[in-house]
Amino acid sequence: MSAPQAPEQFQTEIKRRPYRKLQRDVDPGASALLDGIPHRAKILRYLAHLDTKKQMQCVRLMISANSFATIFCRMVVYASPRGDLATGYKKESSRGLSRAQILRMEKQYAQIIERYWTVEPTYAVNNRDFVLARGYLARLLNNAPVVRFLEERDQPALVQFEALVKFSPVTK
Repeated sequence: MSAPQAPEQFQTEIKRRPYRKLQRDVDPGASALLDGIPHRAKILRYLAHLDTKKQMQCVRLMISANSFATIFCRMVVYASPRGDLATGYKKESSRGLSRAQILRMEKQYAQIIERYWTVEPTYAVNNRDFVLARGYLARLLNNAPVVRFLEERDQPALVQFEALVKFSPVTK
């Protein structure tokens, strides 16, 4: 059995010259993070418009969000302030957007990134704790004497416990 392959549209062939040239414009650390991950060569073109620090941030964000779409990378470039762009790169004029709208988008993007990086380190631990607590509550609520006790003594807690057990997170 051979290993499953990514769809043809996402496969990149490093032997092609344009890809190599694009790879030279991207920070080696960011490029190393993308190694082994199927992505379009156009992503490298957009990454080349960012400075090295912003390239790493963008790649780490794409990996943690598991989103390697070209539009995602393009949005990061357009939402980045001029100081985060590579030297010599001028932002393309954004069709239909005023300067005020672009500034607001840059500000909102900065806020989103800040919030994302504050939540991301603890997400796995919090998710694990929630799954464990949910399983524990499900076992408790399967015990008739415990349910009877909660009905008599703390009805609001019973309602909340049942809601937590019924909750199913959104999955892809």
